[in-house]
Amino acid sequence: MDKSLFDSLKESLNEGIEFAKGDLAKGTVRNLTFKSLPELSDEEIKSIREGTHLSAAAFANVLGVSVKTIESWEAGRSVPNGPSKRLLQMFKEKPEFTKEFIVS
Repeated sequence: MDKSLFDSLKESLNEGIEFAKGDLAKGTVRNLTFKSLPELSDEEIKSIREGTHLSAAAFANVLGVSVKTIESWEAGRSVPNGPSKRLLQMFKEKPEFTKEFIVS
């Protein structure tokens, strides 16, 4: 006989509780390794932006920062923080990804 949705959910929740209590046989544990955050020079940041074919204003909008922030990074007066470094890294590797944030 097939289990009902309720029974399946109940079983899954009970397995989750047992896993949280330390029964590692009730779950899957994966160790993930991530790329380190890049140290980007002002020239690299400008090159990344130019690779997206976006103006400083449009690039700032995609990143969720001000145009002054982009200008400051590109002039070497300041450096991006962690989340911005990760986005810049993504846009360096896949410049076309910025298009996902433009509605028209």
